[in-house]
Amino acid sequence: MLLENFRRGAACRALYAGEENYYMSIREEVIEALSKKAAALFGVDPATLGPDTRFLEDLNAKSVDMVKFSALLEDIYEVEVPYMDFVKRLTFGEAAAYIGEMFGE
Repeated sequence: MLLENFRRGAACRALYAGEENYYMSIREEVIEALSKKAAALFGVDPATLGPDTRFLEDLNAKSVDMVKFSALLEDIYEVEVPYMDFVKRLTFGEAAAYIGEMFGE
């Protein structure tokens, strides 16, 4: 990932896969990060998670887990992710849209 481009507010970042460049939107990246974190927290296969994954119904996430998700996004994107706003997002997709909006995506 080219974190420098992200810090300048780029909507997409170049990721390198072999010799080809492709672009992942912030929303896609958030969903991937949440999926990996959920896999670590709940022992689920990240490949089974996606934009429609629900924090409460699908993962049975507790408030402490939601704090971990929001802290993860704060660390990755170097933005404040207020807990009370974050918990209003019911799915990974809604959380990704919330973060994406912070960067004009």
